[in-house]
Amino acid sequence: MMKKLKLQSNNSLLLHRQIVKIAVLVILYHLVSTFSLSAQTPRKDSGADGLIPMKPLNIGDKVPKWLWDTPLEVVNHPTGQKTITLNEYRNKKLIILDFWAVWCASCVESLGKIQHKLKYDQSDIAFIPVTINADTVVKKFQQANKGAGEWEFPLVVNDKILKQLFQHSSISHFVWLSNDGTVLAFTSSEFITDAQLQKGLKGDFAEVRMKIDQIDFNPKQPLLVPEQANLKAKYSGFRSFIAGVTPTSGIHALRSDGLKRNFIVNTTLRSLCLNAMAGENDQLSKKKIIYEVSDVDMFFNKFNINEDVWHHKNGLCYEAILPERASQKVFREVLKEDLERYYHIGLAIENRPIPVISLSASKVKPKRFTHDAIALKSLVYTLNVRDNAISYLVCTKDIEQISVPVSLKDCTSEKQLIELLATYGIKAQLHTENHPVLVIREGRGA
Repeated sequence: MMKKLKLQSNNSLLLHRQIVKIAVLVILYHLVSTFSLSAQTPRKDSGADGLIPMKPLNIGDKVPKWLWDTPLEVVNHPTGQKTITLNEYRNKKLIILDFWAVWCASCVESLGKIQHKLKYDQSDIAFIPVTINADTVVKKFQQANKGAGEWEFPLVVNDKILKQLFQHSSISHFVWLSNDGTVLAFTSSEFITDAQLQKGLKGDFAEVRMKIDQIDFNPKQPLLVPEQANLKAKYSGFRSFIAGVTPTSGIHALRSDGLKRNFIVNTTLRSLCLNAMAGENDQLSKKKIIYEVSDVDMFFNKFNINEDVWHHKNGLCYEAILPERASQKVFREVLKEDLERYYHIGLAIENRPIPVISLSASKVKPKRFTHDAIALKSLVYTLNVRDNAISYLVCTKDIEQISVPVSLKDCTSEKQLIELLATYGIKAQLHTENHPVLVIREGRGA
């Protein structure tokens, strides 16, 4: 009997220990689960990462209070700080957020100009570049790009907050804020000028065209008749400028059997003419066009008026939905026919005399330089595709690889360019030569 009671007592003790052990495991599980949940579930009042979605801000809105003290990860801070807050800049009269990316050449160029403007009234204006690029990507870019390596301002990186509050589909994108957090304006880089900065300090944006992005643009859907995306129908045509969409082009296969779309978004009439005739001459360029028309300004911004205003008035999109097997030659033929039909112009390649600057080696000992270099061939190409007062450049093959300063790309004066090239052992002669050119005539296709 005693042996049986002892055995029952031992069994009870064992059972008690097992129950205690299970209870401890359950408690630990709940503790770990609670900790894990608190670490992964954002606070509902956090705003930035919380469960309440952030509402995009518009002009006239004020940034939420929580944003002022939200840490923003940065690199390149002059004092080595790893984070900043907008609150650190509330002593400024104006805060400008500049959304950019390392792959955006125009953004990088714009930041280079802003670098010099930091010295301009810096006690009243704060520029804060913002990118979704990772810190490692930005640091590597700065090491590889000399201009970017000289930037002196902190760069907000890994951004997940500001892009949600200030939504946009194209960069660069500038957000102008007052020191009380009011959204004053959205602009492109063309309005970051000394004159507009002065006006911005006073809240004057009367002459600024606001950059309002159409963020619902879908490059995979037809521009002209979206409902035809799933129909077996061929068509082509033009439509006006699409605000807020970065210029782009491409070829996209439709779900409809045997069709594809060729599209060019936010371009100029000049570019479309060059595109249509590209197959007939590979050496065509902006400087090898002769206009026999009454209004040249409709083809490109000849008179250098406000770019934003000009594009809203004259910018174009073109789309052609063609059989899947249609070649680029067929696309160009359709585009040419449409240009002639809708714009009543004729396009032809003809040999015409045009002003040319011929480059050749000179006997002058080249001047040495220590800054960034570019091959002469690349310089010629760059200047030939730009709109400036410099005539069409040609150079002999034996000097194409001669190195010249990259700064020559910024020349806008023929005289200055010719004089500078001479110091680097290159002879430049201005004369007239016959070249195949694109002739645009009025009155065709009517």
